[in-house]
Amino acid sequence: AEWPPPAPIFSLPLPPLSHTPPPPPPPHPRCFRFRRRRQAAMKLLTHNLLSSRVRGVKGGFPLALQASEVKINNVDFNQEFIARMIPKMEWAALVGAAESIGHRNGLPQELDPGLESDTDFLQKVHHVLLEVEVVEGVLKCPESGREFPISKGIPNMLLTEDEV
Repeated sequence: AEWPPPAPIFSLPLPPLSHTPPPPPPPHPRCFRFRRRRQAAMKLLTHNLLSSRVRGVKGGFPLALQASEVKINNVDFNQEFIARMIPKMEWAALVGAAESIGHRNGLPQELDPGLESDTDFLQKVHHVLLEVEVVEGVLKCPESGREFPISKGIPNMLLTEDEV
């Protein structure tokens, strides 16, 4: 093999140095920089999953809900999702929380079998679980009385060192 190798017979001309690359394409509309930020809010679905973990508390569920700001946010209705969620919910806690913030929306006190196939009932549950949002308020432990603030839709469940 020869060194240095022979020069190629054909060489492509390089673009002039003054050539600038084309501008980048515009960002996709769903790009995080262009999305309108929605204020966070705690849904009653989330409330149904929370419990107090303060030292000495046995159950800590359901947390009493006191809301100072509630908003309604429209969410697409998914009948199958709501029907699957109902058996996983603590029904009495859901009804109590909805009633405490004035959004019971005609939910029955007791969950009767067969209601999971009633579309009108499922829409009421959908409204309470996913569309009613707590922006500001307090969650209160039923046993210890410890209050957990809800600020900007986020429940602060952090404990101090002496509560762990």
